Amino acid sequence: MWSALAADWDKSVSPKECYNNVATNTKPGAIIVFHDSLKAEHNLKQTLPKYLEYLKENGYTACRL
Repeated sequence: MWSALAADWDKSVSPKECYNNVATNTKPGAIIVFHDSLKAEHNLKQTLPKYLEYLKENGYTACRL
């Protein structure tokens, strides 16, 4: 199960809220869900680069399965 949904598909959720949804729920082992869809495109384009920078700045790395 995931740790946090970005809610990137929800038009009522701003990019800032989307970012806060994931950043505040990030911890070691967390599974963060973004969506690759037209509904999520606006928030995803605004949020994902900032979130990836947040992860890098805080020393997070991705695991390979």
